[in-house]
Amino acid sequence: MESHYRVVLVHGFLKSKKDMMVLEKKILEKGYSVDNIELPLTFSEISICEEILANKIKNIKLSKMKNSKRIILIGHGLGGLLLRRVLPMFYEDFIDIKLILIGAPNRVPEIVLKNIKIIKLLSKIFKPLKIFFNNEIEKTITKKEIQIGVVAGTERGKRSILKDEIRLNDGVFYLEEVCFKFEHELLKIPFSHNELHKRNGTIEYIFDFIEAGKFDIK
Repeated sequence: MESHYRVVLVHGFLKSKKDMMVLEKKILEKGYSVDNIELPLTFSEISICEEILANKIKNIKLSKMKNSKRIILIGHGLGGLLLRRVLPMFYEDFIDIKLILIGAPNRVPEIVLKNIKIIKLLSKIFKPLKIFFNNEIEKTITKKEIQIGVVAGTERGKRSILKDEIRLNDGVFYLEEVCFKFEHELLKIPFSHNELHKRNGTIEYIFDFIEAGKFDIK
């Protein structure tokens, strides 16, 4: 079966495309064409990552595959935020776009605000962290016409940064930091940030959203 959609995967901060390979394999098994994109999301400026990502997506549109003008964009963590930032660069080039954000921050996280001096020092080396300063995250745009699915984890894992056991979080971001003001489908699932995009439960819901534009939550 050949799908009508092309799927684009974008990994998160400190990761590489290898981190998305479990999801890539599952999507390929369903008959979709997949582009698992590698970005320098560890040491490079966020503007460099934006340019690389936008150019790779534009090249998909220029390909001769019949499904190259219908795409599903799936980003984990900072990769999801990056997808939102580059949308205006190619939005008009496609006839159908769906966006799935997995554990992606959509506002400045509390953990950044509470540790601002430390994070600013770290950002001199890990430059993508600069996205949380100078209102950069507020410059992110999401077209209202695009179908958006948000996947939020509600359990902390072994490597959790957050220690809060009362407010729902995935160990890195609180639930309210993953949701945002535009209308969207929300899936809350009991996995941690680092496993959200690798668990079969999440992946099955992703297929629901690809086909129907919503999560089949029964």
